[in-house]
Amino acid sequence: ENLQEQLRDKEKQMSSLKERVKSLQADTTNTDTALTTLEEALAEKERTIERLKE
Repeated sequence: ENLQEQLRDKEKQMSSLKERVKSLQADTTNTDTALTTLEEALAEKERTIERLKE
């Protein structure tokens, strides 16, 4: 009985940790997407500046 309860607790902990990992992965993906967008905007501004210098 006690071992089954411990097993259920460990399964709950594992499930919770898996959810946290998924959440962190989603946050990382969002951060990467935002960084890429900013890099693209910066590159576009640099191209505009170069054109204006000509």
